Amino acid sequence: MEASTPTEPTTFLERALPYAQLGIPVFPLMPHEKRPPASMTAWPELATTDPAQIRAWNDEDPDYNCGLLARPGEHVVLEFDVTGGMEEAAAEMEKPLPVTRVHRSGGGFAHWWFKSTEKSDLLGNRSANLDNGHEWFSFRADRRYVVGPGSIHPMEACTRYLLTVPRPPSLTGSVSGGEAQPGYLPGQGSR
Repeated sequence: MEASTPTEPTTFLERALPYAQLGIPVFPLMPHEKRPPASMTAWPELATTDPAQIRAWNDEDPDYNCGLLARPGEHVVLEFDVTGGMEEAAAEMEKPLPVTRVHRSGGGFAHWWFKSTEKSDLLGNRSANLDNGHEWFSFRADRRYVVGPGSIHPMEACTRYLLTVPRPPSLTGSVSGGEAQPGYLPGQGSR
């Protein structure tokens, strides 16, 4: 008997619901874009884990991309916009790579997901640029979002934001290095 291969999500519902089930607030982004619909100016407050609301947004437009929200007391996202950024940071601090969920970003780098802690809530949103002006990293903790896996990248309709899990499948460890919680998200692979 052959093992089944997970398929890529093709609707907003398929993109968003698995994250909502893991406690990550979601909201729609315009199809093939990184921005919320114009009517959704209060997206940080509207982001939800409620399956009924997610289904309603899917009924509105199943082609919506999916925004994943970081907010205090819930989740934070650390994004490096350089190859090997987390690996270099961990090596510099003489720490192992965190055991957490990692998504490949549209630029081919990584979104590292963590449960928020008191310290991460106090840190808030941070970013740093390289000498050439290109972003080195961003830490999103308060009303910031990333585009979720399965969404279609705005610059290349054939490119997807992909899910990669180089370590054991888990939702998130805490920023302070606590135990990761088990979880699984479908859609591993590319289109």
